Amino acid sequence: MRRFSAIVGLLLLAATTAQAAEGGSVLRIASTSFGLKPGHPYRGGTLPAVLPQEAAFDPLVKLDKTGKPSPALAVAWSSADSKVWTFKLRPGVKFSNGEPFTAEALVVSHEHLSSDIGQTETVGSYLTNIARMRAIDDLTAEITLSEVDVIFPIHASVWFIAAPAAWKKLGPDAFSAHPVGTGPFIITGFQTAKADMVRNPNAWQPPKVDRVQLLIVKDEAARESALLAGQIDVAMSISAESKERMEGAGAAFVVRPTPLINYSAFNLVSRPNSPLNDKRVRQAINYAVDREAIVKSLLLGASYTTGQLAAPTSFGFNPKIKPYPYDPARAKALLKEAGFANGFELTIELAVLGSSDSLLYQRIAEDLSKVGIRVTIRQVTLSQLTIDMFTGTMPADMFQTGIRSLDPLLDYRFRMCLKPSPGRKAFACNQAVLEVASRAKAQSNLEAAEALYRETLQREYDDPPGLFLWEKVDFDAVSAKVVNYAPVLDFVNFDTIDLKP
Repeated sequence: MRRFSAIVGLLLLAATTAQAAEGGSVLRIASTSFGLKPGHPYRGGTLPAVLPQEAAFDPLVKLDKTGKPSPALAVAWSSADSKVWTFKLRPGVKFSNGEPFTAEALVVSHEHLSSDIGQTETVGSYLTNIARMRAIDDLTAEITLSEVDVIFPIHASVWFIAAPAAWKKLGPDAFSAHPVGTGPFIITGFQTAKADMVRNPNAWQPPKVDRVQLLIVKDEAARESALLAGQIDVAMSISAESKERMEGAGAAFVVRPTPLINYSAFNLVSRPNSPLNDKRVRQAINYAVDREAIVKSLLLGASYTTGQLAAPTSFGFNPKIKPYPYDPARAKALLKEAGFANGFELTIELAVLGSSDSLLYQRIAEDLSKVGIRVTIRQVTLSQLTIDMFTGTMPADMFQTGIRSLDPLLDYRFRMCLKPSPGRKAFACNQAVLEVASRAKAQSNLEAAEALYRETLQREYDDPPGLFLWEKVDFDAVSAKVVNYAPVLDFVNFDTIDLKP
C-alpha cells in the first residue's frame, strides 16, 4: 500500500505544480484502469476503461436514466422499416481541432468500424449490422442496416465520433495518442498511470472545471487514502465495507448502477457430459443460492436479485419475471430427480476485480455445498477469463460474467449461437430460446419486438443459461467539494461536474 500511496503522491505533486503554473480548477479521478489505448474512440465499452473516451468524445446518441435514447450528436432519428435509418445531426458543433462536425464524420468512422480490425473492437462489434453509410447533406446521415434493428438508436449510444480529417491523417495508433473529439475535454497527454486533459474551447457542452486528471491507482486502500488526504476528488470502485469510513471522513458514498447484469454462466457447448446439461440441475442451482442475503450483506442492499438477464432499463425487460426464491429443499429434490442425489463436483472460474468478488463467490459456493454441489473456485486474470470464454477453451463448468443489458439479446451473438460474432465461440445454445429470439430481432414493429423480447426472457428463466445474480453496482467515494457527480448507465457526464471553491 505504501508503494501505491507513494505513486499517487508523486503524480499529485506533478499535478499541483502544473496547476500552479496554469491556474484553474482541476478534477482528479482515480480508478483501477484505462483501456489499452485510452484515446481510441472505438475501444473500451464500460467504466472505468472508457473514462478517457467519455471526456474527449461524444456519442451519436445518449441514454437517459431509464435507458431511453436521447439526443447527443444526433438530435433526431427515424426509420420507416427499422432497416434504413435517417439521423439528423446537431448543427454548429466543432471538433477540438476546429473541424466542423458533419455527416462525413460518420462515413469515415464507419469505414474503420466495418474493417476487419474495426469489427474486433468494442464499438465495431456492437455495430456489425451497418451495411452502408452515406451523407445526404452536412447534417443528415442515412444508415442502411444489413438486417432489421428496431432499437438501433440504443445500439448507437456506444458510438463515439472522431474528427474525420485527423483520423485519416494520423491513422488509428497515432490518433489514439493525440485524440480529437467534440467532448468537453481535450486529452493533452498520457503517462503509464495518468491522463491529462484541458477544457475544449470548441465544446458544445462546455465543462465547469478547467482541467481533468485521470489516475490509475490499482490498490483500493491507496485510492481511499488519496481521497481522504485530499490528493484526489473521486475514488472509483471501492468496496461496500468502506462506506462508514468514507462518510465518517466527510466524503459522499455514491452507488453507481451499471448497465450490466451479473450472472454465473453455464458452460454447456464445450462440456456435453456436464451435469449442467440437465435443465433440472440448472434450475436447482438457481434455487440453492440465497442471493437476497448476499445482496443485503455484501452489496449493502444497493442492488437487487434478478431472474432475467435484463434490467428495468433494458428494452424488453419482463416485469412478470421474479427471481428464483431461495429454496434448498426444492434444489435437492430437483437434483435427486436428475440422478444427482449425492451431488457432484463443480468448478467455477472467477476473475477477482474487487475486494468483494471472492467473498461473493465463497458465499455462492457455501450455499451450493448445502445441497451437495461441491465447488472448486478457479481464480484467473480477467484477460484469461475473457480468452477462455470467447475462444471456447473454458475449462470450468461455470464462470463469472455479465451482460450489457440495454439490449438483452445482443450478447446472443456469441453466447447463444445467434449469428455469432467473428472469433467468438458460443457457450450455451438453447434452440427453444433462440427460435423466439430470432423472431424478436427480425421485428420491425417496436411493440411486437418488445413482446417477443419478454417471451424470450421468460423462456430463459424457465431453462436458465446460468445462475442469475443481480444488477452490477459499483461504489465511488467522492470529496465533499465535488458537485454533480452522477454517472448514468456507465456514462460520466464530464460537462456537468463542478468543484466548490
